[in-house]
Amino acid sequence: MNKKIKRLDNNIYALDMAYKRLQNSLNSNEEKDIYSAVGELLLWVLTTDEWYREHNDRNYENRLRNDDNGQVLLGLRYAYNLMKHNMDFYDIHNKIQGGVFLPAVFPIVFPPPTVYWRFLDEDMESGYKNQIDNYKKHIQGREIITTFDNAIAFLNKENDNIKKKHGE
Repeated sequence: MNKKIKRLDNNIYALDMAYKRLQNSLNSNEEKDIYSAVGELLLWVLTTDEWYREHNDRNYENRLRNDDNGQVLLGLRYAYNLMKHNMDFYDIHNKIQGGVFLPAVFPIVFPPPTVYWRFLDEDMESGYKNQIDNYKKHIQGREIITTFDNAIAFLNKENDNIKKKHGE
């Protein structure tokens, strides 16, 4: 296996592990864990996208822009930049605040919170206009886990193509 493909395999592995950490963080309902997991998964999704941009065929960008799942990656680029400069880049809904309601049914099961990409306000809009537009068009207001599912589906499809190309 050549070094480029090994790096891609390592990226895919790290991406899968980061996705599992995000799922676990949602189940734990800990805001700091969610923040950390979203940032880590953004890193690996975009690092893998960069690998494809650098090492894939020339039609990668075309496939990305013409695929609904691929377009999510365009919005995630700005989300990553936003995360680096602004901690408030997502909203948590249904976060458990504590307290007991009677009568209670045991065992008590709390659903995981739902996390959405925040709607941008003027203070959050800085940088490249096309990235801001892609964020608004492809992920703003959408559930974070769903957007990651979409992006990962596209990246996995590209990974399958690479494996076929390299006979693996």
